[in-house]
Amino acid sequence: MYFSRVIGYWCLAYILGMIFDLLGSFSEISTNISYLIHLYASLFTIILFIFFSYYWTKQAFKKLHYAVKNAAWTVGIIWVVLTIVSDLLFWHHIYGVEIKTLLRLYSLGEGNFRLLLLVVQIFAPRIIAGIKVRIYRKGRI
Repeated sequence: MYFSRVIGYWCLAYILGMIFDLLGSFSEISTNISYLIHLYASLFTIILFIFFSYYWTKQAFKKLHYAVKNAAWTVGIIWVVLTIVSDLLFWHHIYGVEIKTLLRLYSLGEGNFRLLLLVVQIFAPRIIAGIKVRIYRKGRI
């Protein structure tokens, strides 16, 4: 099916988001500006995943029609698993960051948006696919 594209979309969005995030963490600027760069990198990555969800749904609907809603759950799960595994591999094994510190990346209370990213990754493909199917049923496509 279209899962090679799904992984490709994830790689593109994740790498671009990671580049922006690393620029903020390695720069020798104030903490406030570094936090803003991190915030914009997270929001940029979330917007990319919403866009890629729409683009994948548009392509997959041509072939799958009503089955695209079930496939969208699979896409969301794949994206979440890839994100969690890559976070563990990248930060823990390459940079040696402790697991407790990595878990703080998913804390909304500390101003991190990784948890929001996971929620968007799992639900955006399904929501967009559901909207696409409803529009198709009403005869607007």
